[in-house]
Amino acid sequence: MKSNIFLVLFCISIVCFGLETFSLGQNCSVTTPVFNIISFYASPNPPTNCAAQNVIMIGNFNQNACPGEILITETYNQNTNYNQVNNTLIGCYNPGQNETYKFAIDPMHCISGNYVIQIKLLQQNPSQTLSCWQYQYNL
Repeated sequence: MKSNIFLVLFCISIVCFGLETFSLGQNCSVTTPVFNIISFYASPNPPTNCAAQNVIMIGNFNQNACPGEILITETYNQNTNYNQVNNTLIGCYNPGQNETYKFAIDPMHCISGNYVIQIKLLQQNPSQTLSCWQYQYNL
């Protein structure tokens, strides 16, 4: 029964959000992340016509944490970096709590090449990287 409910919710999310990529990318944390990313979606992927990518990042916390911002780093052709910061995060979480983060990534470059996008969930005080996720695409 639970698997049927999950399947229905997953299909609804694809239809409602127009998600084109499921579980895109991989963990780039050096240590065990405080926020364990379970699913990561980006649409459109790759971006078209220099449009922003809408991202949904789903995960759970394995220890107490108070995230303060999401740092997005775009690396173009392995040498040009562009940072974006989403600092509208509010709230603290206990171990076992789930969270879904929704945000947009505005591309800096809209030309042919290789792109690596890295997303870090950061806590400000004390300063700590709670998770790191990255994916790449070619235009």
